[in-house]
Amino acid sequence: MDKTGTLTEGKLKVSKMKISEAWNGRVQTLCTLICAAEEHGASAHPIGAAVFREALQQAGGYWEQYKTNGSAKDVHEVAGQGVVCQVNLGENKWRLVCVGSLKLMEENGVSDQASLPRKVDYLGSVCLVAVDGRLAASLILQDTLRPDAKVAIDGLKARGLQITMLTGDNGEEAQRIASQLDIQVQDSSASPSKKLEHIQALQKEGHKVAMIGDGINDGPSLAAADVGIMIAHGNKCLSAGGNVLILASKLQSLLTLFTVADGTMKQVRTNIIWALTYNMLAISLSAGVGEPWGLHISPTVAAAMMSFSSMGITFQGLRLRQRLLNDE
Repeated sequence: MDKTGTLTEGKLKVSKMKISEAWNGRVQTLCTLICAAEEHGASAHPIGAAVFREALQQAGGYWEQYKTNGSAKDVHEVAGQGVVCQVNLGENKWRLVCVGSLKLMEENGVSDQASLPRKVDYLGSVCLVAVDGRLAASLILQDTLRPDAKVAIDGLKARGLQITMLTGDNGEEAQRIASQLDIQVQDSSASPSKKLEHIQALQKEGHKVAMIGDGINDGPSLAAADVGIMIAHGNKCLSAGGNVLILASKLQSLLTLFTVADGTMKQVRTNIIWALTYNMLAISLSAGVGEPWGLHISPTVAAAMMSFSSMGITFQGLRLRQRLLNDE
């Protein structure tokens, strides 16, 4: 299962923002650069949206000036890591801005990574900001567990399912959420491609894998899993990789999904047995197999009996629907 937006509400808030000494007294300028980088992708991921909201609040009037005179180019969103772009605040000077994970900073050659604490005395998601190759700020974001998460996880476990977390968030935050749900962390700080590798590795071991996510950064793993289940986050679902789309943004809908699936497969098996038995009996009687015992039907009657077979299966389907409605 994914974490952000799936096990958690996905409504992150910046709980702490630390600015490097080089940007002291220029917080509004720095926040404007952050907003410019996150502007186009703010709706694509809860972390990006939270960073944008916080930076916008602190940018004040500088943001309006940027919207009038500034611009951004070469915007490159790295799935599961963050965004890199060039920003001009209207001073005819382009600045390289990186907003995202530690891995993104390392891949873009950001220096002074040790100048800001990344391990804090409380847990949360960490987002780093670098300008022109130097670390400028760190933000700590915290999310809350979905109210129905524990009930849903316990219900899935009661079905004999093994539940693990596969997230792009840092290990400390992943462990905080996992400990509340009593589940294991399969991997943290995992990119979409890394998630895909985990899914494929489990399948090679002979496991049947269901991947559950909100469709953000989960597309490849949702598509590769034996069953990909997407839980719509608000009014948005940004991936078409899954097999099942749950529109109700509730984890307890997973229990309903498995109840429907189990009931449907049980009914399918019953229908197959019923159809085979019924039709074999009708065909045998019409062929004269029962004549020594005085049992015989004409081919015309046997054909008519086929209709009753179809009606019986339809009736069983309606009964299943009613049972599922009563269970709700």
